[in-house]
Amino acid sequence: MSWKCKKSQVSLEYMVAAGFIVVVITITSILVWQSGILRPPTGEKGKIGFANIDVEDWAVYAEPKSTVAVRLVNVGSDSLKVKKIELKINDVVCSNNISSILIPGKRIIKLLNCSKDLSKEYV
Repeated sequence: MSWKCKKSQVSLEYMVAAGFIVVVITITSILVWQSGILRPPTGEKGKIGFANIDVEDWAVYAEPKSTVAVRLVNVGSDSLKVKKIELKINDVVCSNNISSILIPGKRIIKLLNCSKDLSKEYV
């Protein structure tokens, strides 16, 4: 074989190897992305009580009084009576004892009064 032919064969082998490496890296990247390994952890969500009431949104108001506003929705098919709402954030407890009736699909906004001043700790 001539020198030129060997040079082209080496170039071709290099291009095939580089292409194979690109394909392997692409497939590995897609697998890692889809598996969720790189996704940051989220806070734990939990609810105790009736599962057909969802919290759609919430907001913390530090001034003038520490309160948390929650928007609840009834995702079930029956009317529900909400007697108490309680939210715990570490050592702070925010609650509301005013009862309400939620018909299916209805949304209500409730203000929860907190046991501690939130402006110094969480805002």
